Amino acid sequence: MAAILALLLAAAGGAGFALSGAGSGGDAGPATASPTRGALTGVLTDVRHDRLTLAPEGGGETEVFGVRPIDQRRLDLSHLEEHVEQVWPVVLHFDTVDGVRYATRVDDA
Repeated sequence: MAAILALLLAAAGGAGFALSGAGSGGDAGPATASPTRGALTGVLTDVRHDRLTLAPEGGGETEVFGVRPIDQRRLDLSHLEEHVEQVWPVVLHFDTVDGVRYATRVDDA
């Protein structure tokens, strides 16, 4: 039984090594970074089809977030414009990809 367990562990380790691309002699393509996710609370000051501007809670400079076409479907821009007019707070969720921040979701705060 111990021998079977040892073989299973060795096989799992070998599979993990192969899937990681280790030992491929550098043939693997460049690593791609996963998006960094975050959220900020504040008040929207500008809503456009390609960007949102947020004044963060507690003060400081306004933050600008891009809006990707894929995320436009999740964002109700007309509702967000109402937040600008009424100065209602929001929680803006975002991804940072290659140094650019993109709004992915906006919740009422």
